[in-house]
Amino acid sequence: MIEPDAFRFFLDSGAYSAWTKGTVIDLDEYCAFVRANIERIEAYACLDVIPGKIGQPATDQERGRAAEATWQNYLYMRDEGLDPLPVFHYGENWRFLDRMLEYGCDYIGIGGLVAVPSGQRRYWLDQLFSRICDGEGIPYVKTHGFGMTAVPLIFRYPWHSVDSTTWIKITANGGVYLPQLVKGEFVFDQNPTIITVSASNPKASEADKHGDSLPPSHRAILDRWLHFCGKTYQQCKDSYFHRATVNVCFFREVSAAKALRPFKPNAARQQGFL
Repeated sequence: MIEPDAFRFFLDSGAYSAWTKGTVIDLDEYCAFVRANIERIEAYACLDVIPGKIGQPATDQERGRAAEATWQNYLYMRDEGLDPLPVFHYGENWRFLDRMLEYGCDYIGIGGLVAVPSGQRRYWLDQLFSRICDGEGIPYVKTHGFGMTAVPLIFRYPWHSVDSTTWIKITANGGVYLPQLVKGEFVFDQNPTIITVSASNPKASEADKHGDSLPPSHRAILDRWLHFCGKTYQQCKDSYFHRATVNVCFFREVSAAKALRPFKPNAARQQGFL
């Protein structure tokens, strides 16, 4: 779908993954990796510090220390001649965001959203974007949403870019995204249905959980979508690669639909990438 020379890479530091495994990333090694691959990287995050421990909510003091350490890492990378994205996390004091804006950061990573209940996440993001948008909802800075591919939230806020591993996990578990069909056309601003197609998935025997057991009318919609993506049902059933291509195709269409969304008062318009 994309020629090798046209790939644009967004580099995450891996801090969250390291935190979940109890390991530490060396900041100088990370800087060296960025320099060695800078021609392939369009954007890269600073090495952020994750507060608290797995399974335990972070305290305000822990969040404050982590936010300060993240900022110091950002400044260190700047001193090393790099231009990373600073990262602001869910639950941190707003003064840390204000400091980024006052410093002149024009592209900010938004993290810490994984596992936050949907209502709290939306409430916090409403506050966040009210601080970085003008009265008409146009953002002053670009934002990257870490772990953010919930379709309603993609369209609710003016992200420049987002990422998530959910789509590849769905692929690995034998599933594909099926967009909603509205008035005979696929739409990409609504939550898709996840359809299992691989025979190796344990849900294969459950009614309406697998493509094999869909009613004929629903199966026809699935086949139409797979055809749109240039794939057949059997290909997706047999191959991880073909399922991955279908799921990448879904988010390509989400990105295109997001870019074309007409401006509405109090709703931001964005033409970034996914």
